[in-house]
Amino acid sequence: MNIVTGAGGQVGSALVRELSRNGMPVTAIIRNQSKANLFDSNVQVRIADVFEEESLIKAFDGGETVFLLTPENFHSEDVLGDGQRMIATYRKAIQETGIRRVIGLSSMGAHIAKGTGNLMVSHWLEEAFEDLPVETVFIRPAYYFSNWLVYADVVKEYGILPTFFEPEQKIPMVSPQDVARFAASIFADSTFTTKVVELTGPQNYSTQDVARIYGKYYKREVMPNQTPREEWVQTLINAGFSGDAAFNMAAMTATLVDGKDTPTSGVVPIKLETKLEDYIYNETGKRDIDSYIAASPEETHAYLNEIRNLILQTIPQLQETISWGMPTFKLHGKNIVHFATQKHHLGFYPGEEPIVAFNTQLADYKTSKGAVQLPWGKPFPKELIRDMLLYIAKAHSATRS
Repeated sequence: MNIVTGAGGQVGSALVRELSRNGMPVTAIIRNQSKANLFDSNVQVRIADVFEEESLIKAFDGGETVFLLTPENFHSEDVLGDGQRMIATYRKAIQETGIRRVIGLSSMGAHIAKGTGNLMVSHWLEEAFEDLPVETVFIRPAYYFSNWLVYADVVKEYGILPTFFEPEQKIPMVSPQDVARFAASIFADSTFTTKVVELTGPQNYSTQDVARIYGKYYKREVMPNQTPREEWVQTLINAGFSGDAAFNMAAMTATLVDGKDTPTSGVVPIKLETKLEDYIYNETGKRDIDSYIAASPEETHAYLNEIRNLILQTIPQLQETISWGMPTFKLHGKNIVHFATQKHHLGFYPGEEPIVAFNTQLADYKTSKGAVQLPWGKPFPKELIRDMLLYIAKAHSATRS
């Protein structure tokens, strides 16, 4: 059994879905039952606290390979102490349950032994199991693209991109979803024995690059606004961090800004494929679709989420955005399907060709050129929609080739 801790977070949840999609048995460990609906019925969900030995031992029971991460708590008054306690709990659970293989999510810069703030926890994680009879692989990602998403609303409204970095300073960055896919590939490959793997995106990026991409997305000028180093801690406290969490986050950021967390000497980073522009477009589009659904009548939310999830599950490589005022899904940069909330129905817009091809199956639904009306309250035609989506994807691939 494959076990994933931190399954409620961005990397953990993406890893669970990737393993499930690949037909691998997986147990998702979450702290809060409310996140159990993140996963499909093929995923076993267990509730455990990474600070509680008894619950974690139960959650690890029956496992062979475990994915470990050390989630940050920005409200903690003892960040490093919490990290040590978490790792000690992991050690105990592994010893008690006979886990054979550990895949750990570390961070670029974890090779540095002191003075790096939050990165110290990753350093300790990599050393924690040296005396145990387990195989270990540690994944060190670069700076996550997702760290820029917290500024999307500020960028959209004011055209300002806050940053602690020099605007032109280029640093390694990577998509967290790419990291999850890479981790899934290690789960599937029992012969993978490299102890430490460092991951980056296809190129390095600067804050100015991020501003340019946001400016293109929002069709406005976006300017980086650098916070002086002496103001970092107070800025983080003002944003809701505890004093200790702010201090350690500032220390980690200084490690990055000063170039100390660059790829380790002798370790050749693996470049993953997602570009920053594609990531920001897709993730900002997701946020926009989240807002679209939230603004729709409450009784339609379940239906809207259902069709959105079906679209993404059927064609996982789609990008989400808002186009013509409605949720839109792109394949290789081309809009291929939309949906929209109407007063008496959900408008589903796959284009004219699929409607002609599935004319018989759509006999019970009102259609027009490029549109299908799915009445609220009527059973959702999952299989029909899935078949139409696969038809669209196949037609699109044929056109590209």
